[in-house]
Amino acid sequence: MWLEWLYLLVLAIPLKAVPDEDRIFQLPDLKFTPNFKQYSGYLTVESGNQLFYWLTSSPNQSAPLVLWLNGGPGCSSMAGLMSEFGPFQVKQGGLVHNKYAWNEFAHILYLDAPAGVGFSILKSSNWTTSDEVVAKENKQAMTKFFQKFPELKKNRLFLAGESYGGTYIPMLGDLVLKDKPTFPNFEGILIGNGCVHEKLRINSQIPFNFYHGLIAEKDIEIALNRCCKRKSLDTCDWHHITKQGSEECKEIVARLDESNFYSGLDPYLLDYACYPDDTEGPAASEFKNTAFSHRRVLSKNITLKNCHHENEYVPYLNRKDVQSAIHVNQVFSSCSRSIAENYIVQYEDMTPFIRRLIDGKKRILMFNGDMDSVCTHVHNLKFIDQLGEEFIQRSTWKLENRVPKTAGVWTSFNGIDLVTVNGGGHFVSSPYEKPREALQIFVNFIQNSNYSTTV
Repeated sequence: MWLEWLYLLVLAIPLKAVPDEDRIFQLPDLKFTPNFKQYSGYLTVESGNQLFYWLTSSPNQSAPLVLWLNGGPGCSSMAGLMSEFGPFQVKQGGLVHNKYAWNEFAHILYLDAPAGVGFSILKSSNWTTSDEVVAKENKQAMTKFFQKFPELKKNRLFLAGESYGGTYIPMLGDLVLKDKPTFPNFEGILIGNGCVHEKLRINSQIPFNFYHGLIAEKDIEIALNRCCKRKSLDTCDWHHITKQGSEECKEIVARLDESNFYSGLDPYLLDYACYPDDTEGPAASEFKNTAFSHRRVLSKNITLKNCHHENEYVPYLNRKDVQSAIHVNQVFSSCSRSIAENYIVQYEDMTPFIRRLIDGKKRILMFNGDMDSVCTHVHNLKFIDQLGEEFIQRSTWKLENRVPKTAGVWTSFNGIDLVTVNGGGHFVSSPYEKPREALQIFVNFIQNSNYSTTV
């Protein structure tokens, strides 16, 4: 009983100006005493759509504010909160403390976007949306958020996301950059395992799949002989074939591109194999279909293996007592197939958006688990290379009190860093992957410190 009273006492000191209806006073089955406050509710944008937010504040009121967006497109940011780096994780129906929570160092704002995803409400029955609509409505939601939390407007602001967040975040950052009165303390962006350039992605994806043993040599030889003569595996423009090739070649390239999804290994973390009832693997099952659909699958007869168990946070968020606590009343799913299937990809290349952010003196971090085969570190390194920014340094970064200490590679260019995580997958901060390394990367980026600095 004393635990419940202490929890209420912590939350009894709200952030200024926040409506009482947005405060989360107590989450059911919370197994620890929090030292932070939480708020959740809806941010209504100009279209009438209502985007759901959940704020986990930091014990340090002056800490930066970080917006977080999961990818898909069409996946809820509650995955970031509940199964990656949030302050708690669902275990056996209850909430246990996550010792690698990011909100110890920053206020984290999780936003379900676009409308129709997670708890966010789509005003109409039209599921079609696009890159530009999502960027515009995310900015409008952020503006509404600062109307609710005006005191956080003075804090430093970062935008962060993963996977298709590699599109969401640069495009939103571009809009935020242009509106300094509303976002006076915008400092930079973070992208985890981001898909940022479709041509570079597929042209590096097929070699990546082959070099990881996911494609047979005879299949590469067939593809080169039929579709890319006088070229090699690494010099063939596979992307061009998906646009201008014959139907046969489009099908061949699609199978090579997608080979990581039906290899029998977990495409999000190649160290894991796929088992029908794997209760120990990374909690990523709901992400499979949307990440796959983003590739605009050309071959329609592939049956994907279900590599992961049901995420425990999904039934938790569908409990009536939980929904009452967080001020919602609707069925929750972690990803929306309707959004994914009707999403219009308008920009396959984030170069112009990233360039404007660099020119605007905003700091950029791209971090990647090197065992992710969905949005690979090779793709991200090639993306940064083609920006043409001045190379500064490349070195290993380290994690103290670990053997071996080397945690990955840090490559720095003017305005943008790429940090890899040895053995990490698509969801680096997940408790099943490299949460300690992810926390150290995150904290050192927002504090503008060397990535080897111990947290």
